[in-house]
Amino acid sequence: MPKQMIGARVPELWVSKLKALSETTGLSQTELIYQAIGQYLGEDVTTVGDRLQTLEGEVTAIKQRLGKLTALLMN
Repeated sequence: MPKQMIGARVPELWVSKLKALSETTGLSQTELIYQAIGQYLGEDVTTVGDRLQTLEGEVTAIKQRLGKLTALLMN
């Protein structure tokens, strides 16, 4: 589905907080706003980075299990 452009006026404090959060997380302000609206609406807003991080964690867990199994087989 193509994305549409929307705009909103928000308090200056929100803009400052959004900028700080963007710098802290490394996400753009657009990404942060997109995720916030999506979460509020109950939509799945997982990003490619989120999915990659999850998969990397799962691969690490599998490698650890494989290492334990290998050690058991070698005994």
